[in-house]
Amino acid sequence: MAFLYNRLKKRCKKQRQGINFESFFNGRGAEPQRTPLGMLRSLLNQLFRKDVVVRLLVRDEYHEKFCVFGESGYGWCWQRQDLEQLLQDSIVLLAQQQQVTILVDEL
Repeated sequence: MAFLYNRLKKRCKKQRQGINFESFFNGRGAEPQRTPLGMLRSLLNQLFRKDVVVRLLVRDEYHEKFCVFGESGYGWCWQRQDLEQLLQDSIVLLAQQQQVTILVDEL
């Protein structure tokens, strides 16, 4: 997997096209590294940092929840279903503009 990942990064850097993001599960790692919820958060965080359209989508969703439930961590927490839908919507939006590659590996 490391070979594929490194090769893909080099190719995309040379061609300056597409967006890559990844998640690596580690059974002995911290909770975000070993749970599906952690994977969803990691992937969304990477997309959030790389694309302004995704940033707007995530901020809108957060603002909606904030207005209804209050601050995250106090009145509510991101649920798996919400993160799955947000990730799916983000990927669909991105894929309309550029190539999207997702790598998920489990150690």
